[in-house]
Amino acid sequence: MNATTTFQQPLSSASAGAAVVTQKTIGLVQQISGGLSAWTIVFTLLLAAVVYDQVKYIVNKGSIAGTTFKIPFIGPFLESLYPKFEAYHAKWMSGALSCVSVFHK
Repeated sequence: MNATTTFQQPLSSASAGAAVVTQKTIGLVQQISGGLSAWTIVFTLLLAAVVYDQVKYIVNKGSIAGTTFKIPFIGPFLESLYPKFEAYHAKWMSGALSCVSVFHK
């Protein structure tokens, strides 16, 4: 046997193990994103924004009178364009009028 020959274990280097994990991760991301188009990503982000807007409205609205859902992003503003006294009166009668009930609900 030659005295200059050295033995190295296949995964003795930490960088070799990290490279294998990185290659598997990149392969998984490419496999998942391979079927995605720009329109799919835009639609998904828009849908997530609409869901977030509705959930935030429902949580902030609480128990006061009003519609359960709103038109995304412009809901309460649209009510002010065509105001109906019955809608405002129902909100006024739903609880004590205060700064918090007017500006935070």
